[in-house]
Amino acid sequence: MLFLLAFLSLTLALPFASITSLVGTLPQDLQAQQKRLWVIGDVHGCLDELNALLVKMQYEPSNDQLIFTGDLVGKGPKSVQVVQRVQELNGLTVRGNHDDKVIRWKGFLNEYTARTGSKHAGTYVDESEVPEGLKLGREHQMLANLLPQPDYEFLRDSPLILVIPDHAALVVHAGLDPRFSLNELDQQDPMTIMTMRSIDQGIASEDHQGTPWYEAWNEKQRESKRPWTVYYGHDARKGLQLHDYTVGVDTGCVNGRELTAIEIPTRTRISVPCQRHFRDADKTSNV
Repeated sequence: MLFLLAFLSLTLALPFASITSLVGTLPQDLQAQQKRLWVIGDVHGCLDELNALLVKMQYEPSNDQLIFTGDLVGKGPKSVQVVQRVQELNGLTVRGNHDDKVIRWKGFLNEYTARTGSKHAGTYVDESEVPEGLKLGREHQMLANLLPQPDYEFLRDSPLILVIPDHAALVVHAGLDPRFSLNELDQQDPMTIMTMRSIDQGIASEDHQGTPWYEAWNEKQRESKRPWTVYYGHDARKGLQLHDYTVGVDTGCVNGRELTAIEIPTRTRISVPCQRHFRDADKTSNV
């Protein structure tokens, strides 16, 4: 009941979020194939760097399964092409906060076009009709307009939490609230999963003040008979983070640093250098 109320609250606060799957599990057929599992950090439209990483990894579809920590889109030069490339690779992803903004814009534009009959919704929308939470996301509006419907549905239908039972691993975009147990994943707040960085006065926060959420998660898992490891992105400011039961893999590709893949469970790491596509590096650390 508590999760239902939280979900309804999110739906009202963030119209067109269209969360179809909060928690997903690595498909049984992929678990049975026992491929190498690679978690790749935030790509942010950096298609050339993603392709370079695949070459360096010596990626083989028959041997490797790619899992992305979200934020495939935004800031970088080739967001739509990245979404399409991930699908070509049969990759899996979780929803990031930038993906979420594009998903919400696309959902709104679809509804607006159907309701008004406008053929120009991608370039002109009556400002008074735009939901409050979308008004500052005009880059995301542009991307939503460019994003073909099948690619929108791929992003929309990707879970916020991906569970990998064989390795006691979880993949999310930003983090998990350590106050909830593994049996309560469906009670995690969706926006927290996509934006959190710390625990401030007992509450999950997207700010850097307070205790990093992963410190609390690691402490809790050390007391568990079967600890679970969280692989996540989002926190480019901190870069690569390797702890007992958390692994942060956003190494700031779009800011001109690196794009990183880490294998589950060996933690073998492969990175490639990136061009700087987004100029305000300090600003990106907070979105």
